[in-house]
Amino acid sequence: MAERPNIIFFLPDQHRGDTMGCAGNPAVTPNLDRLASEGVQFGQCSTNSPLCMPARASLMSGRYVNEHGTWANNIASDSLGPSHVRNIRDSGYHTAVVGKLHLQTYGRGHTRERIPNLTNWGFEYTHELQDVICYVGCECYYSDFLREKNILQVARVY
Repeated sequence: MAERPNIIFFLPDQHRGDTMGCAGNPAVTPNLDRLASEGVQFGQCSTNSPLCMPARASLMSGRYVNEHGTWANNIASDSLGPSHVRNIRDSGYHTAVVGKLHLQTYGRGHTRERIPNLTNWGFEYTHELQDVICYVGCECYYSDFLREKNILQVARVY
């Protein structure tokens, strides 16, 4: 039986694919270029929504925005609906989310409080960040790191 491939799905905000060296840009992106050379790189893609959460909900569920109902960035996606991550997990893969997933609304509190929702999507390991900006009252593993280094107040936005 052939060994199953690893699956790494990058879902960056505001990152054009043509900014990578492997896409012909003179930018130096050796790690992304290496991953692209060993995997699949999509050269033409379109989105179901120009907004972050609706587009991500479509990617996760395989549904159009009018079907999953997350039509704005302040409406959480249905973590109990269809999920390709849950399907992958159920076929024997280990699943993880690292970084900002933005399938749920962020507010006061820590991202670890939202782990059950991510588990519903199918993620076994969660290390979700809220944003690269450290808002007051919005805590995540990055703000924990900054607090440990005694530099959280420098990065904090009020």
